[in-house]
Amino acid sequence: MTLTLGATTEVRRLPDIALVEPQAADGITPMSEVLGLPESDEPPFLVQARMLVEDHPQSGVAWARLAQAEQAVGNHERAIEGAQRGLALSPKTSAAALASVSILASYGQEGVDEMLASSSHPMAAIRWARSAIEAGNVPLAFERLEGVETSAARALRAYCLVEMGECARAVREYRFLLRRGRRTLDVLINMGVALARLGSLEKAMSVTRQATLLSPANTVASHNLARYLLSTGDRGGAVRELARVSSAVPGDYKSALYSAWARANFLHDHRGALAALLDARARFARSGDDAARAEIAGSIAFLQFLLGEIDRPRARRSLVAALELAEFASGDLARMYATFLERTSDLPALDDLLARAGNSVDDLDRALLETRRALLARDPETATARALDAASLDSEAGTEAAATAAYLVGEVTGDYLQGAAIAERAFRRSPDVPLANNFAFSLALAGEPRRAMRVLDQFAIEELPFHGATVALTLLCLGAIDEGMALYGRAIEMTLADGDPTTAGYMRLRARIALRQVGAGHPDASPASILEAWPRDAGDPRWEVMRRVAQRTGVVVPDAGALSR
Repeated sequence: MTLTLGATTEVRRLPDIALVEPQAADGITPMSEVLGLPESDEPPFLVQARMLVEDHPQSGVAWARLAQAEQAVGNHERAIEGAQRGLALSPKTSAAALASVSILASYGQEGVDEMLASSSHPMAAIRWARSAIEAGNVPLAFERLEGVETSAARALRAYCLVEMGECARAVREYRFLLRRGRRTLDVLINMGVALARLGSLEKAMSVTRQATLLSPANTVASHNLARYLLSTGDRGGAVRELARVSSAVPGDYKSALYSAWARANFLHDHRGALAALLDARARFARSGDDAARAEIAGSIAFLQFLLGEIDRPRARRSLVAALELAEFASGDLARMYATFLERTSDLPALDDLLARAGNSVDDLDRALLETRRALLARDPETATARALDAASLDSEAGTEAAATAAYLVGEVTGDYLQGAAIAERAFRRSPDVPLANNFAFSLALAGEPRRAMRVLDQFAIEELPFHGATVALTLLCLGAIDEGMALYGRAIEMTLADGDPTTAGYMRLRARIALRQVGAGHPDASPASILEAWPRDAGDPRWEVMRRVAQRTGVVVPDAGALSR
């Protein structure tokens, strides 16, 4: 049973479409390891760098090289010490000095900005721009790169342009870099992002595919490509790409999860997703990575419940155990667990979840959880406000927030046109089935039932949530009353066969309210008929939402106690 009659969507969100910050060489690279160095437990490049300092203690190059080597193995205090010595022993404009300054800048050492500002070397400008990016000031970074025409500087400048929303200018920079032969991962990935934001999805996919060929194991390129494929409606292609990169990086549990959940969400292949996660569980069983084991275990339990392999109490216990293993720091696990909290009596459990998660979940997950909390507290208005907050945060990450907000805005406030607009923006990015359902639901009740039917016609009725009840509602809005009520009847029968009489009851109620909304002269549209179908148990959050809808049609719904008498 779902919390609302609006369909829910992705259980696990795909990652955001991401930019990759260009990485520029600093001019000091480790010497080859094949120069006859003694064997050591430490990396050969570190042994070599230390030997070089011993032989040349007054060399700024030697100290800068050592600082890099120490930083590479995590010896941060030694890295800072080496960089300070390298800077002191090197001319200010030398590559060694700039490499030393770059290392000091990465640790936030004081005085670095002044050193960079005083240098005319292109690498100093790049490092100076990076310090502005690290401080969150991208426009300042762009200014600091003015007049610097190296390929590395232009790549960073293009990155800034994308971040600043000037994607057309960024694409021109990237095309120049490609003509100059800079076909690097960051150029291809970031050019794809810029093209996608300009609406050129085919071109975005083309350059991003080039990035996946250049680095088959790069998850950013792969996940971006999957997002673009979803935006074009190619759900199968997105699932195949996520499966490909998951195989390329078998040690990355997040890729395994994204691949499995994409199979479940977009192909409705829950059994295939479960098989993939069982394989991942075996791979990570002895990894010592609690986060990996928790996320995989929780996802397995959720899928087993959806497949009917375990019951609700066992699934709920498994998710609590997974959350505890993850120290309540997983927004995905928190939202999975929250789907089992669907009655007002579950409010204390949800409050406990929110308290234990604290700041460990991101703003989007918290907004979605607080939407559910408000519904459990029988406060649909607050739920709608928090759902809108979630939708405003969910620019690229997924569609659950948009699906929830679209449904609640329409049903609680009556503004189905706004609900349709919210759903449409997300549907263009990711045309998945639950979002299509809520988009069509809003369109039909906003006075655009023909357009709603065109959205629904993209999917087989067997794919749609609630056994096609939204098709039935759309038929009512088109004036096909008998056909719509017959389809509602079949959907109700199938929901009863699923073992969910509560949702079947709400579907019957929604059908009668819809008759009243479209002005049908049908006996089931009367207030008496609607009140006769009204659930007597007010512990379900849908009770208050439906009350708002009915009252807008002129049906006065008494409190639950009066109805039960």
